[in-house]
Amino acid sequence: MFILQDMDYYFSHFPVLETERLILRAKTATDAEDMKTYMADENLYKYWGRNMTRQEREPSLFFGRTLNNGKKDHISWGIELKKNHRLAGEVNLFNIENDRQAMIGYRISAAYQNMGFVTEALRRVIRFCFEETGVQRLEA
Repeated sequence: MFILQDMDYYFSHFPVLETERLILRAKTATDAEDMKTYMADENLYKYWGRNMTRQEREPSLFFGRTLNNGKKDHISWGIELKKNHRLAGEVNLFNIENDRQAMIGYRISAAYQNMGFVTEALRRVIRFCFEETGVQRLEA
């Protein structure tokens, strides 16, 4: 019998998830150049209703802070491709409320779009949420 974990557990024990082609893991400072390929792409912000932040323009600035910037309201996985160990994008679980509901979103480099990577990553994160945590509702 598997016991569901509260989200608080995962804020201190980062959940590494795996699929056939991907490893979903915490991002590190060594990923900054790969992150720039999708974070600093102006096209990603076209429909977001906001401009990119200074950290998004220069992802290395993310890594001087504590995990999740001390907040317990989101988990951000880097989408690593098993074939070349490059970070292609990210999946974010955010606005986590009462360990029961959250929002899910993603960003991926233009070079890796239309290859099914996001679909594969989202399916794994959704399965994680509903099978390994108490999350009962996700919004995209």
